[in-house]
Amino acid sequence: MKTNETNSDRRVKKSKKALKNALITLMDQKDFKDITITNIVEHADVNRGTFYRHYQYKEDLLEDLTNDVLSDLIWAYRFPYVHLETFDISYINS
Repeated sequence: MKTNETNSDRRVKKSKKALKNALITLMDQKDFKDITITNIVEHADVNRGTFYRHYQYKEDLLEDLTNDVLSDLIWAYRFPYVHLETFDISYINS
C-alpha cells in the first residue's frame, strides 16, 4: 500500500508542477485575467479533470504558486542562520 501512496504523491506533485509551470509561462505571455483554465491544462498537457482534482479556480492555482514562492523566499533568508542556537539581529551585516 505504501508504494501506491508514494506513486500517487509523485503523480500529484508532477501534475501540480506542470500546472504551475504552465501558469507561469502563460502569465509571461498575457494578463492573468485573460488566461483560461483551458489554456492552463493545454499548456500543462493534463486533462481538465486533473486541474479540478487539485484546484477549483485558476486563482487557487495562483495562490498555491504564490505560497510556494513565499516559502522559498523565507527559507532563503533563514538558511544562513539555521545552525545558530540563538539569533541576534544586531549581528547582521548591513
